[in-house]
Amino acid sequence: MNEATLKIYPNASKTRKKDKTTSLYARVIINREKAEAKLPIRISEKECMKWNNKLMCVDDSKSEVNKHINFYKSKFDNFINRNFDKLSSITPIEIRNHLLDIKVKPIQNRVLEYVEDYYETKVLPSGEITFGTKKNYKKAIKHFKKFLQFNKMESILFENIKPDFGTKFYTYLTSNYPNQNKSAITKESASGNIKKIKKIFNDAISAELINRNPFNTIRIKIEHKRKEKLNINQVKEIFEKDLSKSPLLEKCRNIFLFQIFSGLSFSDMINLKQNQFVGIASGRRKFTTFRGKTNQEVQQIVNKYLQNLIDKFAKDPAVQIKGSVVPYINLKDYNERLKLIADYFEIPIPLSSHYGRHTFRQLLTEAEITDMGAIYSYMGWSNKKSMDSIYSNVTEKQLERLCSSFELYLSSYLEKNEKS
Repeated sequence: MNEATLKIYPNASKTRKKDKTTSLYARVIINREKAEAKLPIRISEKECMKWNNKLMCVDDSKSEVNKHINFYKSKFDNFINRNFDKLSSITPIEIRNHLLDIKVKPIQNRVLEYVEDYYETKVLPSGEITFGTKKNYKKAIKHFKKFLQFNKMESILFENIKPDFGTKFYTYLTSNYPNQNKSAITKESASGNIKKIKKIFNDAISAELINRNPFNTIRIKIEHKRKEKLNINQVKEIFEKDLSKSPLLEKCRNIFLFQIFSGLSFSDMINLKQNQFVGIASGRRKFTTFRGKTNQEVQQIVNKYLQNLIDKFAKDPAVQIKGSVVPYINLKDYNERLKLIADYFEIPIPLSSHYGRHTFRQLLTEAEITDMGAIYSYMGWSNKKSMDSIYSNVTEKQLERLCSSFELYLSSYLEKNEKS
């Protein structure tokens, strides 16, 4: 006798840090095979604690979530009852697709069609892929499409892909073709584009459209350049200079100092809001935000130099209206004015928005701050590869220690200006 079972459960690994909600998953088992899928249902942290595994619902008679769960349970039961005599030939994937109304498209054997469809159906709607990564997928596919057009292969089928296909794509990316108005991109950029297309081709292998991935043989050796940054004496000079006679330059200088004292990227700094700040027991303030690029959490305790800038910016009418922290400036204008600041202070570096973040990280090292957990929290870096991160979280006390040490280090150079 063939038995089909449905298991609905909260997937703890799919809990959002922003709102602490968790995705519900459905697992279908039939004929000793299984298929899983994420349901369009999320439950709160409180509902998670009331989850009843046996009944597959929230132990709360008033829960609206249970109505949605019951819908899928009923849909499953009705399907099984209607197809009871055919269960031996039905796959769990078929039942899963029925539950979620997934329309199975005919397999696309054309490479370009498959690549574009992958973006539309698997990348774009995904809640697990960050906005920045989606943009990178789109960029890689755009390069890939132009590569196919350049080689007159827009209609190429997977079965006609040759082993040197991946190498040809890399050569195309890193070459100049003036007649086609095509400029070479760097090895670093080429590597990023190839990784995205390689992932799509791995999916095509799973779909049995191709036997081997032509991008697996590509090995790109990248020598990471040491990122330039300002030293503390240059920071001191920028910090102390009176620029009140050049308001636009002064505004740019202060925003740049905000980056140096916080380590935030330009976009994360500009998008920071006043309601993300809270007071803590020590009397300091803390803010929590998420990196736009990776969606990784950032937690920082506000040091006094950062707070002084926040107080200055608070007088700006636009900051007051928008509830922002830093006055808005266009990235292009910001970078252009940073070049002027570099010239003004005779800094032999073509300053841009990236240098504030790089300088902050270097100053942490110079301040002899070695608590990597706290550093990762301040920088908004992922710590998933660290086994210790599985068992412990960074505490507010650690963040305060970093803040105090960094503030003490800055004061040893900038205190003169503070007292004037």
